[in-house]
Amino acid sequence: MTNSKEFDQMVLKTGSVFKVDIVDEFMFKVIQEHRSMLSIPLDLDRVRDFNSKLNNKQLYLTTDMPGLYLIDEKTLKTCAIYLDIYKDGFDEAPWIKYMTNEKNSIEYIVEREKNLNKLAHKLVDTVIFTAEKSLRIILFELLLDRVSSLVNNDEFKELKQLLIVLTRKELDVFFEEFDGKFTSQLGYRYSNDEPITIYRGENSRSQSFKDTFSWTTSKEVAIWFATRFNDGKLLSSTVAKNKILYIYEDDPESEVLVKATDLNDVTEYKKSLNCKWL
Repeated sequence: MTNSKEFDQMVLKTGSVFKVDIVDEFMFKVIQEHRSMLSIPLDLDRVRDFNSKLNNKQLYLTTDMPGLYLIDEKTLKTCAIYLDIYKDGFDEAPWIKYMTNEKNSIEYIVEREKNLNKLAHKLVDTVIFTAEKSLRIILFELLLDRVSSLVNNDEFKELKQLLIVLTRKELDVFFEEFDGKFTSQLGYRYSNDEPITIYRGENSRSQSFKDTFSWTTSKEVAIWFATRFNDGKLLSSTVAKNKILYIYEDDPESEVLVKATDLNDVTEYKKSLNCKWL
């Protein structure tokens, strides 16, 4: 981000995060009513006083979780962390110390870790992993924007791919939205057009294969997904290898990412009376 105003605009788009310096008494009361009953009610003046100690008005409120989000344009990590509310109120000192610790900044992480694979894991764990679900995609966009200015173009292309596959596989993101924005940007990993058979298990809670990218080279894994809940079905298709967006190495689910438009004929298998897939 080029400035804190842009950052504020991105964060406020969530509709559940409110910047302290623009929260009035009525809004503050409403936010308090939505917070956990176990939380100690806070005083708006005290919150604003604490906010002023953090510089640049970095403190935000959220109705999604008990406590307060601290969102820092520089580090981003604090978007995921809320203040613990104790019987005696919250302890300000540790957070002021945290906010001034350069080791929590993305700049510091990128500078210290030169291995791109390890760097990707570190950034995902630090910036996105502990975030509330509704914020993860926005955080991912902010992270890419920040990192793009810290590494060269060639490194950024590889790092971006690693960040996409790690985020999609390891975090509970909203796949449909994430896929539309990021998964489709992955590059092909294979040059030949040899066809390969892939499978997908869908159930009553699954997205349609037309709206997502997840398939597997393992029929057994697909059957497991198909039978997790009611109304399961097993799908199979073939795809040219050079149309595969990504294959997760050493993955027990043997997952591959493929655009629905790159699939050949999709066949649906029916389950017979003896519980076998035909």
